[in-house]
Amino acid sequence: MIVYDKKQNVLYVGQEGTSDHALYAVRLSDWHVSELLSFPGGDDAFFMNGGEIFYGKARINPAQPGALVAAEFPEPLRAASGQYIITSRAIYNRATETKIADLSSEALLATAGDDGMIFTYRKVATDHYLIKQKPSR
Repeated sequence: MIVYDKKQNVLYVGQEGTSDHALYAVRLSDWHVSELLSFPGGDDAFFMNGGEIFYGKARINPAQPGALVAAEFPEPLRAASGQYIITSRAIYNRATETKIADLSSEALLATAGDDGMIFTYRKVATDHYLIKQKPSR
């Protein structure tokens, strides 16, 4: 699994093993490869959104030296937008990492928009959620 960060000119490579996962950064200016982190195996979700990497159950900030894992979720990650993070079982507020709602069933795939529209897919059905939050004062 690979994602490209055009702004940083870095290729992030997520490698799955039978029991472990590893995340590598390939700096394309000189092809330097470094292992960013390694953690126990989990789900194979791997995507980038807003400069952060979402891998397995971890939200990773590659620009943050040292402690790369910004957050870990109890369920495998499925999607993220500017406002929301979707796991296989719940919807979270991205800024606060607090759970907003539980999903009605386990999601295999998901997509989320900043407008509150969230779609999830499972083998037998597609579900739709609309998140309405009170305006902040």
